[in-house]
Amino acid sequence: MGADATLLNLSDGNGDREAARSQVQHLVDEGHRLYLHVHPVESGEARDDLRACLVPGVYGVSLPRLLTETQLRYIDGVLEELEPASGIEPGRTAIAAWLATAGALVEAPAIARASHRLTWLGLDSAALRDHMQLDADDAQALDYPRSAVAYASRAAGLPAVDGMEREQTGEAEVATARSAARLGLRGKLTHRADVLPELASIFPRAD
Repeated sequence: MGADATLLNLSDGNGDREAARSQVQHLVDEGHRLYLHVHPVESGEARDDLRACLVPGVYGVSLPRLLTETQLRYIDGVLEELEPASGIEPGRTAIAAWLATAGALVEAPAIARASHRLTWLGLDSAALRDHMQLDADDAQALDYPRSAVAYASRAAGLPAVDGMEREQTGEAEVATARSAARLGLRGKLTHRADVLPELASIFPRAD
């Protein structure tokens, strides 16, 4: 079984948006449910990422290190502006939001209700560990943040998704996924194709 969605990281690379657009089109043509993982809103580059790479067939936008509901509404407005110019039906492009700070966790209930486009809330596990200076070997250190995101998401009728930890083996990643599922999360981000079957058994599709 394949992944539910594919995230293309536009914030990682040499800034060649023309090359990025070609890669986007290739993934769309191959049938991927594609999210554009843009620069953080606070960087000022997210809008330019979308102007360059939002093409028909893109499923959604993935927002890293989202801090507030105001930032989410800003991207909502950018999409309202860019969709007609890109040949996309207005309101069609989804948004996924990744939370990575203590402040964002406090804002999670408001963020979860800030846009009709929102399809999931995600916890950026590695970034939150860095932000809070948590021990990378403490497997339970993120239990509360994961639960907080799960409750905020569930209250808004959305799934919560766990991000990736740094330098985990496939076995450790599967163990983390089981822990996240126990806390109420409904999916996990991974770059390992070999763990997809086990993740699919841990997080069965809702459809």
